[in-house]
Amino acid sequence: MAEDEILNVAQVCAAMGVTPQTVRSWLRSGKLKGRRVGKGFRIMRSDLMAMLEQAPSAQRDLERGLWDRPAAPLGTGRETRVAGPAQVWSRPDAPSPRLVPRGD
Repeated sequence: MAEDEILNVAQVCAAMGVTPQTVRSWLRSGKLKGRRVGKGFRIMRSDLMAMLEQAPSAQRDLERGLWDRPAAPLGTGRETRVAGPAQVWSRPDAPSPRLVPRGD
């Protein structure tokens, strides 16, 4: 595809995997450059690529060092567990709370 190809909103949606409302929001906010032609918008492919290059998510991931952190070790599957059913009350001999019907 040519770098200076002209796209409509539907084509940008298909390329980016977003809804038409999202693309129009990008256009209104100035995040994506485009021109109104009749009732629709036309976007240059180069402007779409420029928006992608300036995407803040890539910068945030680099700043956080997301890929530099070591992964947490996986469990062996042999962790110690307490046998028997889980306890709801603080003491096994504690009485159940009295159920009071709600007033309607």
